Formats: sequence, C-alpha cells, structure tokens
Amino acid sequence: MKDDLEGKRTEPFLMIPIRIMKNKRFKRWMGTREFQVWAHLYESIIRQEMDTKLGNVLFKEYFQKGILAARWDQKKIAVKLGLSEKSDGYISRLLSSMEKKGIIKKHKKRWYTKNLRIYELGVHSGEPYKHETLYAITSFVQTDAEKTLELFEGNVFELSCEEGSQPS
Repeated sequence: MKDDLEGKRTEPFLMIPIRIMKNKRFKRWMGTREFQVWAHLYESIIRQEMDTKLGNVLFKEYFQKGILAARWDQKKIAVKLGLSEKSDGYISRLLSSMEKKGIIKKHKKRWYTKNLRIYELGVHSGEPYKHETLYAITSFVQTDAEKTLELFEGNVFELSCEEGSQPS
C-alpha cells in the first residue's frame, strides 16, 4: 500500500491577509518547526481524487464534505523536514501544540489494520482554493481580537475605578 498520498496533486498556494502578515506573533511562528510541519500538511491537503484507494476515501470523507484534511505518518513528516525518523515524538508534540492552539484538528481513522492520523487544517466552500478558511489564520485573528477586547475591558475597568474613587 502506498503510504504517502502523492498523485494528481495541484500546486498549492496560500493567501494570507495583510493584517495577519503584519502580526508579530504570526511572523515569529513562520520561523518555527511547528510552522514547517503545518506548511507540509497544508501542501498535502487532499483536494481532488487521488491515485490511491486511501486518497480517494479521504477525498470523499473530508474534502467533498467541506473539510481541508491531510494525512501523513509522523515519521515521514520528520524525514521530510530533514530530521531523523526517531523524531516522530517531537513531531507528535508539535502537532499536539497546534491542536491546543486551534491551528489543526486531529482525527483518527481505522484503515484495514492500521490506525491513521488525519489532520484537519480548515474548511472550504466548494472549489479548491476558493473561500478556504484555515484554522491557523483564524486562530491568530481570534487571539488578537481577544487581546484587544481584554485591553479595552481593562481600560474601561480602570476608568470606572478612577471615576468611583473621586469624591462626588
């Protein structure tokens, strides 16, 4: 059985809003191993029928239902990034970190006698590359919005405390 899902794959491209590109946290993240793993998964999203039975099953179960998903063995991800096969534990920690941050969602799937890991990177509205919503991008937008709200709420609280402490 062919483990990687190479096949009839189109060249992926990534559209990132300027406000995200200017985000300091996003810029720092782009220089990390975590980003390298994410980029590898992004480039491997199954967006069309494949040359393998597994690829076609994943295409039907994920992409045709609006989910952007990729499937790679952690040892193979490590090797693709120039690390040792024994680095799969490190890759697993990076994937778990991304899941906690809301950058990916992990799914397990039974395929004959193997347990597969499927990585969901976002959702789409139909055609490949049109109207894709990537969790990595939305997680940075959401985190920034939360920080702005906290800052705003903190300023309002400080103002209300100052007003309350003045004699009337």
